[in-house]
Amino acid sequence: MPANELRYRENKRHESILSVDLGKAQDFSTFVVCESKPIRVTSLSGSDRYAMQLEVLNIQRLPLGTAYPVVAEAIYGLYYDKRLWLQEVRNHAEVRPELVVDAGGVGDPICDELEKHMGMKLVRYKLVRGTTATTAAYKGRHWTVPRSRMFSMLDGAFSSNWIIIDPRLALARELAEELKNLKIEQDEETGYVRVTHREGEHDDLSIALAAANWWCNEPRPQLALRVVR
Repeated sequence: MPANELRYRENKRHESILSVDLGKAQDFSTFVVCESKPIRVTSLSGSDRYAMQLEVLNIQRLPLGTAYPVVAEAIYGLYYDKRLWLQEVRNHAEVRPELVVDAGGVGDPICDELEKHMGMKLVRYKLVRGTTATTAAYKGRHWTVPRSRMFSMLDGAFSSNWIIIDPRLALARELAEELKNLKIEQDEETGYVRVTHREGEHDDLSIALAAANWWCNEPRPQLALRVVR
């Protein structure tokens, strides 16, 4: 697709996000493609602020047991699909999607492959227990995020109608079922919060969506844009 046919980036917070949850053991590898934009929200007091609205454009899930080289090739194909790219109004520079990958478990070697041999810049995150602070390293590209924080942010976004999912999308129903099956449990004595899913059920779709929502809302003052000139 020529650069002049790409959609224009409306402002500096308008971006495409490709969120990947890599399969571990008996889990699926899942891709969720989203577009995020700031929207103006008026509070009860009458003051205005901006919140991030996330629209889900595509949901994909690879078969169980898919070899990791095949997973990497699938990520490559989506990442370089120009339908996901935007362009700057000022100079028509192409802006690649934000690639957000769960690097827990086997994730780091696959992320290394994507970066070193496939030319992709990505954001790695690892879900951790408890309510410790979200942290970043390596120039804001390696993160640890409490699972409880990521899913509480997702719950808040749904409660405020900031997430749009077309029910006609493939796997939209499966995603909705996953979200319904999530349980938030808190220990009354320690205050420890954990998010779980029913035994035998999967949570890969909900993790990929939660990660996209987390990333579009995470302050990133030191991250450069993915601009291709």
